[in-house]
Amino acid sequence: MTRVLVTGASGFLGTHLVGALAILQDFEVLACSRERPSNLPDNADFLASPDLGSTSDWSEILTGVECVIHAAGLAADLGSSDAMNLANLRNVNVEGTLALAEQAAALEVSRFIFISTAKVHGEISEIGVPFKESDIHAPSGAYSTSKSEAERGLRTIARMTGMELVIVRPPLIYGSGVQGNFKRLSMVVGKGIPVPLGSVDNLRSMAAVENVVDFLVICVSHPSAANETFFVSDGSDMSTPSLLRHLGDAMGKPVRLFRCPVDVLNSLASIFGKRATLDRLTGSFQVDIGKARRLLGWTPPINVKDALQHTVMCLIGRDRQSLYPSQLRE
Repeated sequence: MTRVLVTGASGFLGTHLVGALAILQDFEVLACSRERPSNLPDNADFLASPDLGSTSDWSEILTGVECVIHAAGLAADLGSSDAMNLANLRNVNVEGTLALAEQAAALEVSRFIFISTAKVHGEISEIGVPFKESDIHAPSGAYSTSKSEAERGLRTIARMTGMELVIVRPPLIYGSGVQGNFKRLSMVVGKGIPVPLGSVDNLRSMAAVENVVDFLVICVSHPSAANETFFVSDGSDMSTPSLLRHLGDAMGKPVRLFRCPVDVLNSLASIFGKRATLDRLTGSFQVDIGKARRLLGWTPPINVKDALQHTVMCLIGRDRQSLYPSQLRE
């Protein structure tokens, strides 16, 4: 039985990950977060997390651990200046991550799995030309910059200590409990608000949380995952209008899309300081999961239509059941 420590266990991804690992018989699950998860499985142990930073002491928590899945981190604070934001993110996402990894290596943790972000490569990809893991880093925001720097530091630690490192770069993750832009977009569709995105012709990768979790479970022990970096997604990219229509179908509501030239939308968004937000709706962002398929033999177990349907049902309170245990592969 592999003793696995999951940091950020009370967060969106961490909650799903702990729940999935607890279903399987091969893992002893240690759920680590600052607050006890409200739905902690009976067969998972809770450990209170220290604050992530350069001086954090993880020694007691890491004792006997064979694999760390580091899902904890700090998101960007939109109310802070760029300089303050980056300083805070570096303290947690870079220095805190490296302190944890250094102590894990010293205590002979075999494998360290780091949840990074696909946005270390930037915010926009050329349509039809998805990012590959070997592409150069070009982070454009404080959050993705901190993740890029953490990746670089972790590789150095792994190289110097021999601890196996797996870096996983998801795009937007959605599923039961999702917040942020995905939830806001779903609310727009649910309220029948007209959306001027009918002219958008883009492709974006997303990842259902069940697919991310399934991939992480494989990465815990697969020998070919050691010291590799992977994208993970649903493997089926879609345009923003198509996403909106899928959300509408799941809710049983018509989507009020109308056409407006993208150039006009860009001009209006720039005037109101919302260009970055609009780019996430009109631009393409694709990742290639071919490496995960080839090297690990992995395919996403949940198709995007079912995942979106389930997410919407959870958002509107009609379904709170996980897609697990029938779908998660043992």
